[in-house]
Amino acid sequence: MKWRIMTLVFFIGLILLGWYYIDWSAYIADPELIRDAISTHKYWTPVVFIVVQIIGELMLVPGTPFTIAGGLMFGVFWGSIFSLFCSVVSSMLIFWAMRYVGNSSIIQYLHDRFEIMRRYNLALENHGLRHVIIMRVLPFAPNNFLNIGYGLTKVSSKDFALGTLLGNLPSTIVLSYFGNLVVTADDLNYVILAVAGIILVSYLWFRYGGGDKLISGVKSI
Repeated sequence: MKWRIMTLVFFIGLILLGWYYIDWSAYIADPELIRDAISTHKYWTPVVFIVVQIIGELMLVPGTPFTIAGGLMFGVFWGSIFSLFCSVVSSMLIFWAMRYVGNSSIIQYLHDRFEIMRRYNLALENHGLRHVIIMRVLPFAPNNFLNIGYGLTKVSSKDFALGTLLGNLPSTIVLSYFGNLVVTADDLNYVILAVAGIILVSYLWFRYGGGDKLISGVKSI
């Protein structure tokens, strides 16, 4: 238990130091700053981009500006590949860290303290992949908090990894495409339509493709 507490303190301290020494807010506001900083490494640009995005997401920096910057630097295809790889790796590292810190003691406490948590965890054991995909596709779900939250549940590592990969794929492609554009009014209209399409598909999937059944399953356990 002592080592788990020390790991948690180290993780929190690392995040605070990262935000103290690096002005992440500037990079979040302007993805072109990410491109300008990374593209100076001519031959190692892809490697530097991958390392920086993974570190940034471990600092709980949103992945959106990195994905847009990836589209700016590498185009839609490779930008999507690199950003999707980074999002899965960083998500899994946070997931495993929280699972190690939480272990069974915290999970058991949540089970005993909150009945909804017990039902939710039991549902995740049977429908983990579908649930992770749905939550990743929803545009308003904060990925960083999902990584932390799922680490404190009983969803399997395999379901979490595959759900993150499939669920993040649509938004990654759209954001990489957005970054790859020299945004004109006409181009922006296409981007807005694509984002609206993802939101609509997310709602329909959540409402008719299994999300409602998952919630019903939680309530009936």
